[in-house]
Amino acid sequence: MRATLREAHLRGQDVELAFSDGREGLRLPLLWLRDHCPSPGTHHPHTGQRVIDTFSIPAGIAARAVDVEAQGERLRIDWADEDHVSRFPAEFFAGLRADPEVLPVVRRTWDADSIRHELPQVPYAAMLGEEATLREFLEHVERDGFCFVEGVPATPEATRAVAQRIAYVRETIFGGYWDFTANLEHKDTAYTSAAIGPHTDGTYSLDAPGYQMFHCLAAECTGGENVLIDGFASPRSCAATHPRTSSCSPRWRFRGSTSTRAAAST
Repeated sequence: MRATLREAHLRGQDVELAFSDGREGLRLPLLWLRDHCPSPGTHHPHTGQRVIDTFSIPAGIAARAVDVEAQGERLRIDWADEDHVSRFPAEFFAGLRADPEVLPVVRRTWDADSIRHELPQVPYAAMLGEEATLREFLEHVERDGFCFVEGVPATPEATRAVAQRIAYVRETIFGGYWDFTANLEHKDTAYTSAAIGPHTDGTYSLDAPGYQMFHCLAAECTGGENVLIDGFASPRSCAATHPRTSSCSPRWRFRGSTSTRAAAST
């Protein structure tokens, strides 16, 4: 069902929109609307990119009138200080209600007891070959913070294929994709079989990692297990058990990423 507008009202420097299906309305600044005008001449004819100069739009831009036309399928704006009319499809505004950065899933918190009954996991072959399985993987990562990929061949090529199925591989100070063995060549305990406590990786970098993937190709030592902790559940548990001290927990914000979440393959 196509989204349509029920009404539009001018509220000072904003336009207030109401949808016919009762979904939550929008209030958008006139400056933003003029900047996003879809009229011919405001976009490159071949690339579709906006060519309007945002800084050429007066800060106090005004509209003579706003109206809903074509049985709610378009918003019309008549601008006050120029001979120009903008017509926006209602579908354009309906699309603004969905955050393009986030899949339509709700994050859930978990602990060892709850997650073991419903481990987030997808099969390797299906993930590489089916869009539905890729979506399932991404939804698990967004909802639970991690997902196992089962049945990945123990080769660097197969591991890289999983990563590239999701997105491009970012370069870091360690390289893009890299494998290693348990040795002290790099003078880093991560390159040993020694246990490492819970931590986030790369938060010392200018642009902290978004997702990380781990794949154990061969294990010829004891130890090396991965321990996953829900970083959202921990402070909630602390608040429930120690309400007087939970408000003292430090808040950290890393440049380039608001949180570090992990994707694991086995």
